[in-house]
Parts: sequence; structure tokens; C-alpha cells
Amino acid sequence: MERIIAYISLRYGKDLSVFNTEFLSQSINVRMEVNHINSLEAYYELLLRHEQEIFIFMTSLFVGYSEFFREASSWHLLEKHVVPDIISRKKQGQVIRVWSVGCADGKEPYSFLMLADELLKDDNKNIRLQIFASDMVEEGLEKGRKGIYTKHDLRHVTMQRVENYFSKQEDYYFFNEILKKQITFVRYDILDELTFNPPESIYGSFDLIFCRNLLIYYNQEAQRLILNKLLKALAPKGYVVTGEAEMLTVENIGKVDPIMVTGAVFRKTRH
Repeated sequence: MERIIAYISLRYGKDLSVFNTEFLSQSINVRMEVNHINSLEAYYELLLRHEQEIFIFMTSLFVGYSEFFREASSWHLLEKHVVPDIISRKKQGQVIRVWSVGCADGKEPYSFLMLADELLKDDNKNIRLQIFASDMVEEGLEKGRKGIYTKHDLRHVTMQRVENYFSKQEDYYFFNEILKKQITFVRYDILDELTFNPPESIYGSFDLIFCRNLLIYYNQEAQRLILNKLLKALAPKGYVVTGEAEMLTVENIGKVDPIMVTGAVFRKTRH
């Protein structure tokens, strides 16, 4: 496997050693099955002959799966504790800044936009939302920019929210055109060591950062790099939301504390 990883890293110009070894092995096995190949040597030979296979394999490493309101316990904490706290600390006309890392096709940032919009309707401080959604795969970003989803995609969205935020056209649901302008979808490599946040966001100081079910695909060194970057981009007393399977990883890094025993939501405690 080492020879495959070394060759792809050389051809694609990206260090694949940052990924979790088990995840890399599983990804190679999937591509071997698709191509009806039984040995690593044969797959290596295929890569030498077909440049397109390298591209397909690399794209497969950036998992594009997402759901609306995924992991309900975290969204409960966001609704009942996190967003109300952020709103309470904002002054008249200020902005709530949010970053969704590894946003895939946009379901996560749209979920937050719906939740925050509902809570802000009860507030009279004219607070605005500024949401940046980043990913490495342009195909997913483009779908997010369009904001068009199927009935199956919306299976975890309440009927009331579907009625309030989507318009149905034939078999598809279109997110509200005016509200979706509050989300900026950008291509950004979270492992870029030269920046702490997407250039389009100008600066960090995010009140809330989503980085869910992404850390599990990387090795410990890369996990530490990612988390330290997010903490630098986070405003004082800001929040980070991770996947529930990543809670222990985040706690071991330090500098944040879980706000509850359940739900992978953390609050920045120090610089």
C-alpha cells in the first residue's frame, strides 16, 4: 500500500500520509472492487496507466456525505444553549460569524441557517448572519450554492421548516433565495498551513465552527493541526461542534470544554 500512496502523493501533489491508515486502506479496497482487481500490485499498475483513476481515488478521500440536522443531540444544544448565548452577547447590528468545515453539499450550513433564523426572529437587535461553508470538492460546493434537494434529503427536517424555508418545484425543494445569500460556499483545504481560515472570510473570529465527522479520517498529527487552526480562528468564548465519535479526540487537544456530557459541542476556554 505504501507504494500506491507514495505514487499518488507524487502525481497529485498532496501528502496522503495525513490520512488515517485504516481509512486509506478501505478506500483502496473500494476502488479495487470497483475495478475488479484482486491485488495491490494490480491496482498500482492500473494507476500507472490511467490518470483518471488517480483523480477518482483522490476525490473519494474527501467524504461528501451529510444530512440535515445530523446528530440531534448537538442540534438540541445549539438551539437551547449555544445560539441563544451567542445572540445575548451581540450588540445592536452586529454579526454572528459561522464556519462550516467540510460542508459537503450544504446541508449543515443550511440547517444552522434555519435554526438561527428562527431564533433571531424573536430578537430585536437586528443581528445579521455571516456563514462560510468550505470543502475540497467543487461538485458538492456547487450543489450547496444551488440549494436544491430531494424529499429524501429533507427527511430529518420538520414539515414546518420545509414549508418556511423551501419551495417545491416538481420533485425538488429549493431553499429560500434571499436567505441563502447569507452563506458563502468556498473551496478551501483545511490542512493549508499558511492560513487559519478561508481567505474569503477575510479574518477569523468565528462565533461558531462546525467540524463534524472530519477528524476521524486523519492521523493524530493532522487532527492536532486542524483543531489548533480552528481554535485560532475561533472568537473568545466561541464554540466548536464536532462529530460525537470525535469528542475524546477534541478533549485530548485541550483549550476547549464540552458544554454538556452529551452532544459534541465545545466552548473555547483559553487562547
